[in-house]
Amino acid sequence: MNQDAEHLRLLSIFYYVYAGLVACITCVFALVLLISLIQLVNPEFLSPDHAKPDDIPEVGFIIFCGGLTLLGALFITYLINVGGCLSRRKRYTFCLVIAGVCCALFPIGTVLGVFSLIVLARSSVKALFDGALIPPMYPR
Repeated sequence: MNQDAEHLRLLSIFYYVYAGLVACITCVFALVLLISLIQLVNPEFLSPDHAKPDDIPEVGFIIFCGGLTLLGALFITYLINVGGCLSRRKRYTFCLVIAGVCCALFPIGTVLGVFSLIVLARSSVKALFDGALIPPMYPR
C-alpha cells in the first residue's frame, strides 16, 4: 500500500509540473494573440513606415490563437485539478479521463498519461480512492 501512495504522490507532482509546461506554451499563444490584436487595431505597430495589407493578421489566425489560448487555460485547470485529486484520492473517474486525454499529447503527456493509467488500473489504488485503505500521504 505504501508504494501505491508514493506513486500517487509522484503522479500528483508530475501533473503540477506538466501544468507548468503547458502554461508556458499557452503563454506563447497568448502573446501571439496579443500582438496580432494590437497589429489589427494599429497596423503601424510593428512597421512604423507603412504597413502593407499583407502584414495585417487574418481574423481567422486571431480566432485560432484565441481558441488555443482558451483550450490551454482550460487544460491547465484540469491538470492542476487532477494533481489535487490524486493527492487527496478523490474523483477516480475524472483522473482516469484526464489521464486518457494526456495520452494524446505527445511526448510528455503520453508518458504521463500511460503511467497514470497503469497506476490507476491497480485494484489497490482503486481501494485507496474508495476510502477503504487510507494510509497517510506523508509519513510522520
